[in-house]
Amino acid sequence: MAKADTTRLTDRRGPWRAHRPEAAALILGLLVSITAWWLVRGWEARQRAPQVSEQVAVSAQALTKTLAHLVDDVQVLAQFCDAAEPVSADAFARFTHPFLARHPGLQALEWVPRVQERERDAFEAQVRAEGLAGFRILERVGGEPRPAGARPEWFPVLRVAPLPGNAEALGLDQGADPLRRPALEQARDTGQPAASAPLILARETTRQYSLIVYVPQGPAGVPGETPQARRDRVRGFAVGVLRLGDLMGGVIAQLPPNTVDLVLLDPQTPGVAGVLKTHPARARSAGAPAPDPAAVIRDPLGQEVPLSVAGRTLVLRGAPAPGTTPTPLLSLTVLGGGLTISLGLAWLVRYRRAAQTRLRESEERLRLALDAGRLGIYEWDTTDNRIVWTREHERLWGFRPANSTAPMGPFRAASIRTIWRRSMPRWRVPWHDVIPMPLNFGWSGPMAASIGWPAAVSSSSTQQVARRGCTVPSPRSLIASGPRPRCGRTRPACAW
Repeated sequence: MAKADTTRLTDRRGPWRAHRPEAAALILGLLVSITAWWLVRGWEARQRAPQVSEQVAVSAQALTKTLAHLVDDVQVLAQFCDAAEPVSADAFARFTHPFLARHPGLQALEWVPRVQERERDAFEAQVRAEGLAGFRILERVGGEPRPAGARPEWFPVLRVAPLPGNAEALGLDQGADPLRRPALEQARDTGQPAASAPLILARETTRQYSLIVYVPQGPAGVPGETPQARRDRVRGFAVGVLRLGDLMGGVIAQLPPNTVDLVLLDPQTPGVAGVLKTHPARARSAGAPAPDPAAVIRDPLGQEVPLSVAGRTLVLRGAPAPGTTPTPLLSLTVLGGGLTISLGLAWLVRYRRAAQTRLRESEERLRLALDAGRLGIYEWDTTDNRIVWTREHERLWGFRPANSTAPMGPFRAASIRTIWRRSMPRWRVPWHDVIPMPLNFGWSGPMAASIGWPAAVSSSSTQQVARRGCTVPSPRSLIASGPRPRCGRTRPACAW
């Protein structure tokens, strides 16, 4: 066979373009699998969220309760200082001892009197006379204590307990510190406890934040008094210094073991810079690394609960500690199943394309063989009763060129008429006596003449038939017309 007559069906495209359908099926399957995994994983996370929220809420409730008790103790101290004024150092130490013993997170309790400008010299002399040699009202400049500058009023620390570790606070003006003064003025103007912004004390040896709670000392206000009148009746403040790290650790230690890492945040400072204290989950194994505050903040399962202490709002956030959450079996199963199905789908697409390629090559070989052998083929689709034939079939049967498809009835009638015109005139058999059958054209009843058309190729839905045959007259026609011709020899029209 000449090379020009052959058609190669092999794909001459690049290796990647040749596998586009398989790649598309695989990519689509991967996208669906990953999407399903992400959705199921989110559902599993939402199922665990109530447990995380409950543990964070329990810790926040315990921490809020402890902070409220501390504020109450500072209010009691303010009432004591107002009733016992002047307050001696010994009496102050004995009164505050139970509070300090009950709350390990309480760094110090202080009494800060209000000293007006005209009273400064006399106040400093009186305190030095009581035994505090060298006492002066101070302020920090560049981190170092210096004599306080001239102002209308000062709020120096006069009493502090416990004295060891806090003695350097004596004489420091609370109103000179820009981090403390807003809370002090708020407590003075409202008559209610007020907490400062979180700060690190100068005497701290570790990076631990503290809150300074101010409770005004003075007679109760009267309805309708002016703001200036409220300021004038304040004679000083009871002060509580709360170390947030120690306070939080003591509270969490009394709770049942939890599985969440906790972070105490200042909402006024966003991000990691607002982290005041990090506490690991008690369910963590010994020797496990400390929790990463940034990871706790970013964790989508994290839950937040606001805390209120003396007008200041803090936020407690918790997230599941690594290694304490159950393995998400359902989402992993969905992902694994999706990947398996994707690979199977890609294999099926490749198998189908290979089968289609083989079918096209087989059909092409069949076409070349039919062209070389000058054979005609028609196909009968039994589902819709239609016939499809080749152009060679038209030429062999003498059909007029037309569309290569038609219903079975007209095709059968045209075939019978063609047989009649070519084969029957000599035998004088009426053409309407030629009765075709689905696979075998023949006569019913006593007529025995038939045309044999055995099927060459068949499938479940179509009949592909390549036939050679000739008309065979009935015995009665033979008697009337003479001896029976030999097919393909004496009657050229019988050979087609």
